[in-house]
Amino acid sequence: MALANPEIGAAVGILGGTFDPPHFGHLALADAAQRALTLREVHFMPAGNPWQKTRALTDGTHRAAMVRAAIAGHASWRLDEFELRQTGATYTIDTLKLLYEKSPRTALVLLLGADQFLNLPTWRDWQQLTDYAHLAVAGRPGYDLDSAHWALALRAFATPRLAGSNRIAQRAGAIYLIDMPATPVSSTKLRAALNSTSAAHALVPTSVLDYIAKHQLYSSESAT
Repeated sequence: MALANPEIGAAVGILGGTFDPPHFGHLALADAAQRALTLREVHFMPAGNPWQKTRALTDGTHRAAMVRAAIAGHASWRLDEFELRQTGATYTIDTLKLLYEKSPRTALVLLLGADQFLNLPTWRDWQQLTDYAHLAVAGRPGYDLDSAHWALALRAFATPRLAGSNRIAQRAGAIYLIDMPATPVSSTKLRAALNSTSAAHALVPTSVLDYIAKHQLYSSESAT
C-alpha cells in the first residue's frame, strides 16, 4: 500500500466512464461524493478505449463536448481529457498511477457506482487501485453494498480498507461508502429513450440533449 502522506493539499474526485452520453446519474454521483468527502474538485474523465467495452463508442470529441455541456455552471467540476489522449486500450490503474506521480500533494478519490465496485475483481490490477487513490462507492438501485454479499476476494480486499469517517487525511488507501439519491438510469437505457423527448429530459440535462440533437447522435439506437 502507498505510504501515507499527512500533508496532502486537497482531495480531487476522479469520475471515469464512457459518458456515452452523460446523464443525471453521473452528476448525482459527483455531487454526493463532493459533499460527503469535501472534494475540492471533481474531474470527469471520458474513457478513451476501455478494454471491457464491446460496443463501438461515440467519437471522443462528441463525448467530451457532452460532458462539458453537462457540467457547465459547476465551478469546481472539470472535464479531463487525459484518457482520450491515450492510444490503445486504457486501464484505470495506469491512469491513477500517472496522476498519483504527477500530483504528489493531492489525494485522488476514484468515484464508483455500486455496480462498478462489485465488478472490481474483473479489472486489471484492481487490488492496486488503493495504492494510488481512495475509492468512494455510492449505492445504486439493484446493487447490494452489504459486505456479506460481496465476493470473497472483494470482501477480503475491501473490508480492512473501509473508512470509519469521511475525513481524508492520507493520499490513498481508504474505501468510503457514501449515500446518494436513487437515480435508476444507465447510458444504455438512455440511448434507447432518446426517441422520447419526455423520457430523455428526465434522464439527461437539456444542454446535452440539445447537443445530441444538433449532431444527430444515437438516432439509430435501440434497447439492448
